[in-house]
Amino acid sequence: MSPLRPSTPTRYRSWIGIIARHIVLLTFFLGLFNSPMYFSRDGESDSGIILLTGFEPFGKNPVNSSWEAVRQLNGVSIGSKRIVAVRLPVVWGQAGVQLRAAIDRYNPDLVINVGQGGDHIELISSAHNIVWSITDNVGAKPVSPMITADGPAVFDTSLDYGAMIKTLAQAHIAASASDSAGAYLCNFVSYSSYEYLAQVDPDTATLFVHVPPIASLESPQDKRILNQLVAALKIIIESANKQIMFVTYSSSQVD
Repeated sequence: MSPLRPSTPTRYRSWIGIIARHIVLLTFFLGLFNSPMYFSRDGESDSGIILLTGFEPFGKNPVNSSWEAVRQLNGVSIGSKRIVAVRLPVVWGQAGVQLRAAIDRYNPDLVINVGQGGDHIELISSAHNIVWSITDNVGAKPVSPMITADGPAVFDTSLDYGAMIKTLAQAHIAASASDSAGAYLCNFVSYSSYEYLAQVDPDTATLFVHVPPIASLESPQDKRILNQLVAALKIIIESANKQIMFVTYSSSQVD
């Protein structure tokens, strides 16, 4: 007796089942690429985003050291996370809008905002609900002496900036702490970062960093300063990332 063979309709149903399983698998893998998981330069998967912002040049300055340093870290992996660099305009009516849009788009685990300051690196512990009436890049001035009429007077970072300063010192990079980024767009972006994260994701930490200026991208001295700024920002981000990972782990153990 010859072995039983599936009928033609049965064979068709079998092939349809195989094709359907492959479609399901293909859909699954395409979903991974479109999900909030990203891929770093070395091909390893990223489990989160670190948002890093800097400013465009302002006034008659040809370059802004904050953006020139920040952009060199775009795409760099910090642990399992990936840095996304965003350039903000020096414009009162746009800087906060673009910052909030970036937070909405990337849903970051950490936000570090960087601006051009004095002659050394400063980690800014607080943001204040004040603005100075100073002209921006399009000739506009703020319409109010406060960033938000009914907002808190001060936001303080949850990050241990003192530990970051010690780590920078170990790398022979001078840095200090300050409780104010002034009252121009640096403080405006810093305050906007705290305020918006408090609304959409209160567990996300943020910090503002002031970096010294550079005159150009050509001189050996400015290149040395810029290289040190890039190294310093990477140390700050690595330290901040370790801190938020510890907090996350500790919270999971309590739960």
